[in-house]
Amino acid sequence: MTVLHTTHDQTEARIMADRIAIIMDGKLCSRVPEEIFEKPIDSQVASFVGFENVLNGKVISADRGLIRIEFGEIIIDASGDIEVRSQVHAFLRPENIVLRT
Repeated sequence: MTVLHTTHDQTEARIMADRIAIIMDGKLCSRVPEEIFEKPIDSQVASFVGFENVLNGKVISADRGLIRIEFGEIIIDASGDIEVRSQVHAFLRPENIVLRT
């Protein structure tokens, strides 16, 4: 049996659903749970699912899946296949930040 349940409660959606979709302004934005909650497709989806820390930056180097991103005076190393000089958004959750000295 197929049932369509509409909710704004993310916990409810995660518990009850086999599949999840986000519709904004009448358009389907995301439909894969990992994409929605871990790798949002854009800043609107990120904001909707609770990412409070959004940084806008530029890729300054890329080598075999490792990229370095400049956010003003902050530089972050990450994984991804993004070209040098591409503009990017980083959606950060506090529990996923690791600091090293």
